[in-house]
Amino acid sequence: MSGFKRIPLEIKEQVLTRAKEGIPVAQLSNEHGISTKAIYAPSQNTTGLPVDECDTRNLQVFTLVYLVLRRMSYHALARGAP
Repeated sequence: MSGFKRIPLEIKEQVLTRAKEGIPVAQLSNEHGISTKAIYAPSQNTTGLPVDECDTRNLQVFTLVYLVLRRMSYHALARGAP
């Protein structure tokens, strides 16, 4: 069984419209019971929020996490981890 539920297109469109109007993504996520990831990067069938409209603080956190994980992977591979 997959770990996600399909979000109806009407709900996706409503959430994205409200996010573009300036409502915080975290608030929309809580109201609709969907993840922030689904709002920022929805399925291939819809378009999500462009990166320039994302909350800058969230983008900075995502970038930091990416860099840390990348460095950890590099060091694990250097030690011969599978």
